Amino acid sequence: MKKKILFLSNHLAFFVSHRLNIFLEAKKRNYDFLLVAGKQSSNNMENIALKKINSHKLSYKILDLKSYKFNLIQDIIFLIKFGKIIREYKPDIIHTVAPKTNLYGGMISFFFNIKLIVMSFSGMGFLFTDKLNFFNYLKKIIYLFILKIILLNKNLKIIVQNKTDYLFFKKNFKLKKNVILIKGGSGVNLKIIQKIKRKNVKNVVFSSRLVRNKGIIEFIEAAKILKPKFPEWKFLIYGANDYLSHDKFDLNKYKKEIKNKTIIYMGFKKNINKILENTTIFCLPSYREGMPKSVLEASAAGIPCIVSDSPGCKEAIENNLTGLIAKTKNYKDLSKKIEKLILNPYLQKKFSINGKKFSKINSSIEKVTQSIFNLYER
Repeated sequence: MKKKILFLSNHLAFFVSHRLNIFLEAKKRNYDFLLVAGKQSSNNMENIALKKINSHKLSYKILDLKSYKFNLIQDIIFLIKFGKIIREYKPDIIHTVAPKTNLYGGMISFFFNIKLIVMSFSGMGFLFTDKLNFFNYLKKIIYLFILKIILLNKNLKIIVQNKTDYLFFKKNFKLKKNVILIKGGSGVNLKIIQKIKRKNVKNVVFSSRLVRNKGIIEFIEAAKILKPKFPEWKFLIYGANDYLSHDKFDLNKYKKEIKNKTIIYMGFKKNINKILENTTIFCLPSYREGMPKSVLEASAAGIPCIVSDSPGCKEAIENNLTGLIAKTKNYKDLSKKIEKLILNPYLQKKFSINGKKFSKINSSIEKVTQSIFNLYER
């Protein structure tokens, strides 16, 4: 009889961009696979993801769950419906990803005899990045309390992507063998990315969801400092501007900067290769990550990267070998690091060569996928 995997994701777009490799490998190994996802956060991203999912003939169900919003009635209905799917599908493995789906997937699994529950933490979410108001601080306490109960389940395994999160789970939840560090994040398809031929351009690129905790404000403020000094350089922003989040960024507040071309908003592009072709320096000054796939892809393409010294980001590069690390939430330091690379083509070339080497060792999607299936089949 085929093993059955039930995968719970916050929305289809995240699954396609970060976890489609698991489905493709499951298909090769003759597993049954069912994807359950919450409601979209971006129509643009979701429509593209849906086409990809249908092209692969992936079975999926969408339930009324919003990853960015808590609604007691809707969320209880989601738990009931998700429980019904588990009862009917009878999975051997439940794999969840993202903070809210991890929490709800872990809670509902207590009511069923599931052989293995895997929870992937690709970052810890906004409760671990911002200075919290009283309401959000209370949410964090409740979140950690429920998580502590969920982690009592002996059939549950945790996957994290950086040392900070690994030590967090070991220390706070007294976990030993049940927490696994997979350093390559979601993995990078090196066979495709490393063949990208980069154009001779002068572009500093920010590519991410347009939310504040990705460091987009710091990127724009750094561009305002640097554009007058280096008018021939362009500061490009890629990402979906319709992404719903508690931390939503309003690009309309920067109409002046867009009009005078201090920054150029390029919109959401489904083809990452086209972005990387036109990138000289890649920049992600995020406040916290699991392991940023965009940085791993840029390094694999031989692009020098500048990241913040936050968890996840600082492990995505090797400082002064594949890129530079700037202080988190500090646009002045970020501008200095960008300027250093702009002025030093030799350093750009050095980081480019080292980035490709670093990726081969650390970021291969085959290695990441194999690590996950080792866990499934252990």
